Amino acid sequence: MIPKRQDELAKQLGKLVVDHLITPGSIQSKVINDASIQNMKIFVQAEVKKALSTQKSTAQLLDQLGMKNSSFNARTAVTNIHFW
Repeated sequence: MIPKRQDELAKQLGKLVVDHLITPGSIQSKVINDASIQNMKIFVQAEVKKALSTQKSTAQLLDQLGMKNSSFNARTAVTNIHFW
């Protein structure tokens, strides 16, 4: 019986998992927790240290991040910061 209805059972099992087991809340609770946030901070700090220790220009770093031909300008960025 199972081989005949294998496709149907697979679809129903997939729907069950998506509808009831994998919810935005369950993903959020796994990703957004103290340990994950601490790990993300450590990763970002290490990457920033690497970027700052290179001899690359800001344009080269932005290009490396996929922001090619960016019109980024530090003076403009600082000027556009609004303090409330």
